Amino acid sequence: RRQKSLAEFSLFALREPDPLRVIERAVTHVAEVLQIDFVNVLELEPDGEALRVVAGSYWPQHRIGTRISAGADTQSGRALELYRRIGSPAPEAPPSVAIEDLRADEHLKNTFRAREMGVVSSLCVVIPAAERPYGTLIAHCRTLRRFEQVEIEFMQAIANVLSAALERCRSHAALQESEDRYRDLVEHSEDLICTHQLDGRIGSINPWAAKVLGYEPAELLNMNVRDVLAPKRRPEFDDYIDRIKKDGVASGLMVVQTRTGEKRLWKYANSLRTEGVPVPIVRGMAHDVSEQMRAEAALRKSEERFRSLTELSSDWYWEQDQQFRYTRVERAVLAKHGIEPASMLGKTRWEIGIGNLTEAEWEAHKMALAAHQSFRDLEFIRYNDDGTIKDAALASGEPVFDGDGAFCGYHGVGHDITDRKRAEQALAEREELLRATFDH
Repeated sequence: RRQKSLAEFSLFALREPDPLRVIERAVTHVAEVLQIDFVNVLELEPDGEALRVVAGSYWPQHRIGTRISAGADTQSGRALELYRRIGSPAPEAPPSVAIEDLRADEHLKNTFRAREMGVVSSLCVVIPAAERPYGTLIAHCRTLRRFEQVEIEFMQAIANVLSAALERCRSHAALQESEDRYRDLVEHSEDLICTHQLDGRIGSINPWAAKVLGYEPAELLNMNVRDVLAPKRRPEFDDYIDRIKKDGVASGLMVVQTRTGEKRLWKYANSLRTEGVPVPIVRGMAHDVSEQMRAEAALRKSEERFRSLTELSSDWYWEQDQQFRYTRVERAVLAKHGIEPASMLGKTRWEIGIGNLTEAEWEAHKMALAAHQSFRDLEFIRYNDDGTIKDAALASGEPVFDGDGAFCGYHGVGHDITDRKRAEQALAEREELLRATFDH
């Protein structure tokens, strides 16, 4: 009968995913087969200092969940200590602790089971596990009883099967949790996650990508990747397949077309899976960069308009770094005065040959820059070797700071006043000539 019961329990434990139901069936089996009054399972808590009553056959319901000491003066504590001394979780020969008469044990005679439940004899076996024991399986009798070796072996066999079943349940729960997390990640990801075969047939796709394309996921499973590519880009699919067959990976940009005809640009990075599958499949991941590319195109267009406007005017835009060196100069008309904007890059304003400021005026300008002060209509003139004006400008600028308030440099505009200053110089020369003539 014991062997049949053990086989029945083993079959049940193999199929049942709920650990609590397995534990409850274990205590019922032991109680029925060994004709025991009470049987319960105690789970060792993480701190190892106590056990918790998980289930019991004919055990008071209000006592389920109760914490019990795992100290050396308790029956479970003694069994667990023997188990630890062996130093092996091998289930073949775990220790057991049988107490024939609790009334004669000073530490146990006043416990709940002896005092309230009338327990006289008790047998405790350890439920083993790979890293630390799960807990104990205990049988209680209200009459004096000496447990036979075959009964101890049966109890231990049940405990061993229970151990294996609980480990399987834990592994199954961990796997289920992992799958749930992965499923949640895939279903709520705002990127394309899919698989497809080498002929393009779609094997799986996440809901977000299907929604963007305008289909239900189930519809796409009957479609080919070519079907969602923009018509003009479909011939490129064969080249993509050749690359992924050869290299095992492929990345780039693809233009997809939604059900309504809208075109979207997706940046993909795919890989080929050949191991553990009947036929090779491609793992696909892509990010929609349509808005990013539109924003970049708009920015380029804006910069081109800005550059065009500055080239039509007598002004130019400039930027400087933290050391006040030019990093950007936008002004094509500078070439009219023989100035290449590139020749100014990497130089400070006082390194490009400005000759109209005195040393004191330069020092004042440098102090203003060091203090990160704005300046306006500062006049700069460069002269040719013969003293004539090479070029002249009015410069205005303001400091630039990043989001954290750190100084990044300066930016500003320059206004070309070369023609005006040359006219002023010519007028002054003529006046000087007339004055010299009339003075003589």
